[in-house]
Amino acid sequence: MAFTIAVEQTRTESALIKAQEAEEEANWNSYLALVQAAQFAANSGRYGEAKRLLNRCPEAYRNWEWHHLKLRMDTSLLTLEGHSKDVTAVAWSPDGQRIVSGSRDQSLRIWNAKTGEAERVLEGHSRSVAAVAWSPDGQRIVSGSFAQLPRATKETDKGGNLRIWNAATSEIVHVLNGHSGSVLALDWSPDGQQFVSASNDSTLRIWDAQTGGIVLVLEGHSKSVTAVAWSPNGRRIVSGTRDGPLHIWDAQTGGIAQVVVGRHSGNVTDVAWSPDSQRLAWSSFEGNFVGTSEFLEGEGATLSIWDVEAKETVQTLEVPSGYVESLAWSPDGQRLVSGSRVGSLHIWDSMTGDRMQVLEGHSKGVTAVAWSPSGRRIVSGSSDETLHIWDSETDGSVQVLEGYVVNGTAISWSPDGKRVISELGFDSIQIWDARTGEVLQVLKGIPGNRGVLETVAWSPDGQRIVFRFYDNPPQLLNIMEAGGVRTMIGTSGDGSALAWSPDSRRIVSSSEDHTLRIWDAQTCETVQVLEGHSKSVTDVAWSPDGKRIVSCSSDYTLRIWDAQTGGTVQILEGHPGYATEVAWSPDSQRIVSGSSDGALHIWDSKTGDRMQALKGHSKVVTAVAWSPDGLRIVSGSGDDTLRLWDSETGDTVQILDRFATGIRFVAWSPDGKRLLTGSYLNPVYIYDSCLEDAKTRWEFRWLSRQVRPLVDELFRNHLFLEPVVAALNNDQTIQPELLQIALGMARARGNPTAEDLNDNAWAAVDPDRKNQDTDIGHGLVLARAAVEQAPFDANTHDTFAWALFANGFFAEAITASEKALQLAPDSARGDFQGYLNRLLKFIAEEKTRKKD
Repeated sequence: MAFTIAVEQTRTESALIKAQEAEEEANWNSYLALVQAAQFAANSGRYGEAKRLLNRCPEAYRNWEWHHLKLRMDTSLLTLEGHSKDVTAVAWSPDGQRIVSGSRDQSLRIWNAKTGEAERVLEGHSRSVAAVAWSPDGQRIVSGSFAQLPRATKETDKGGNLRIWNAATSEIVHVLNGHSGSVLALDWSPDGQQFVSASNDSTLRIWDAQTGGIVLVLEGHSKSVTAVAWSPNGRRIVSGTRDGPLHIWDAQTGGIAQVVVGRHSGNVTDVAWSPDSQRLAWSSFEGNFVGTSEFLEGEGATLSIWDVEAKETVQTLEVPSGYVESLAWSPDGQRLVSGSRVGSLHIWDSMTGDRMQVLEGHSKGVTAVAWSPSGRRIVSGSSDETLHIWDSETDGSVQVLEGYVVNGTAISWSPDGKRVISELGFDSIQIWDARTGEVLQVLKGIPGNRGVLETVAWSPDGQRIVFRFYDNPPQLLNIMEAGGVRTMIGTSGDGSALAWSPDSRRIVSSSEDHTLRIWDAQTCETVQVLEGHSKSVTDVAWSPDGKRIVSCSSDYTLRIWDAQTGGTVQILEGHPGYATEVAWSPDSQRIVSGSSDGALHIWDSKTGDRMQALKGHSKVVTAVAWSPDGLRIVSGSGDDTLRLWDSETGDTVQILDRFATGIRFVAWSPDGKRLLTGSYLNPVYIYDSCLEDAKTRWEFRWLSRQVRPLVDELFRNHLFLEPVVAALNNDQTIQPELLQIALGMARARGNPTAEDLNDNAWAAVDPDRKNQDTDIGHGLVLARAAVEQAPFDANTHDTFAWALFANGFFAEAITASEKALQLAPDSARGDFQGYLNRLLKFIAEEKTRKKD
């Protein structure tokens, strides 16, 4: 009997385990399906659907891919909370420091635009606030509300539904009567002397802002006037209504100057003038109003741009979902932002009509949008009772390291995850602040190097960087000391892979001569040469436990080596194509490899058995990396995608194809929150899943763009770092935060080399240059500085000669060219004699031309 009970208990436990495993598999498959559906919805612009799918994902399975998509769905810088009902209207102060909002909770709030804190609450309206506008001088705010119910008394309606407020004290300056219905829209005249109001009583009214008196009543619409805007040049007013056509009014006489009938004649939801007053943008909707301000679903949502002079529609923008409730033109007239019923904002190129960006974060419809005066930020109000502040140029989920980057052919994280190193160009590398994207250090003119940075790796202790330029031996750079660069001699043939031992004492490098070399990082001497591969070694990695090294080769195999003895431990075979990339799992138990056939293989590092084959890429695998938690693998491919894999199941979790072109390197940040990618065709990208860092870099990115033209101009005028720094420190007009960024940018650029000066000078004075409108005077300054930097270089003297010639100093040009010939090495004397002869010919021709 006891035996029978035990058997039944075992069967029951086995069935329970199987049921739990089946449930786990079902939950995992559901998670995968939800994430992939959310990714597809996001890529198709259906952000509301993507958000709903992400919210359905079980928390237990949410990993990097979920957080990355979530960041794409909510990329605002700040969320402003305080209103208890729908936010219906927003406006920036002219100085960009504050924001005013109106709400169905009958109040206005003034917010600090930098911190998002509510500074004041303005109370006085007894019904929902529908419109707000800040005066051009920043001293007053005008607001309009819905009309009072018939039973309202003087005590409850306080005399009218239009109010002018003192923006500094929040006191009511005027309470205005005139409209018999709700005030739905407002705008100030550019000079701030008047403002216009639009109402569902079918009229517009122009008011004197000082006295509160009515100046003009504009009549002509047959239905509610839902939108109004005063042209920036002050001459016209445009209004939109429920009856379809727009009316353009003469602001002085009140007469109708033009009736605009676009392709769609539905309900107009908002209108906006371009800054030059030449174009009008408006949104319309073929639906039905509910109450006073909302629509039922319908067909024909459009956003149109009208050329006022040509009297024709020049753009009709495709609205992807819902209707547009609000829109605003950027201060430079290049972009439009629109807010939709489904909660997203869309940024459009106003010239091409292309949708440039989608901003997600609101959970309900966007009722109001406004661009900051600088064009840097956007504020939106929503039926979800919040305001959001956005960066106008990035969606937040991907960071671009653009600085002076040429491409991202070699990249590496610092061990603390705070810095990134990448190529700058020929013989130069740069170090970045990984949070802000600031260039911290530029290393130029590295001795003995002239080519593309092929590979780079930061030592685990953070003290040194090993790197290699194409067709050069590995270089060891100790950035913590003044010793500069040391060269490792011994590698024969090209090699594109380097790896540090976990203790930072040794380095392993690969080579086309079929070998690996282990180096002592202190002495830069070869410790061991590992032989066994029959063809070029394509990648190499040191195990996290420091005991083994894995290499892959175009001989179709991987080899695991004993890191102490250099002996072969395992030979891994199974790739049908040549092996291209390799990486260890964080626990050193598994290895992932990629190959030319597009497949990845996962191997047991102890037995050498192939555990899984990951298939999905259609072209060669160019990069692989294991996440720090061991749960994910990322791979890059010649098919221009990044794939995220579950390392246990081998399932594709996510495919990232935005910006993924010509991928050559991928690397996880040490905290596992960011993915760094580099390519031959693009700058360095960081795919992010941590909003805190994103906010920091957004702020820095904008500030750095403000000061970069100043730094560029100072280097143009002064050429060298010391006088540039002095000029910055002596400039009392630069704000402290901008000064620090400018100084950092200048120090990162450093002093130009003689070669830099010479190259830039030659571009300006080359007699065969295609662009003859170059600044030859500046070219002469650069050439003279190059000669001073390298007085024994024949090339600098030759450029100096042509710079003198271009500026009309013929005798001096001949002297400089003769000096170049004198300094030229014997092997090049014939060339420099030819340069001198050509110069003499050009001078003779120029003198003859002047005589004629």
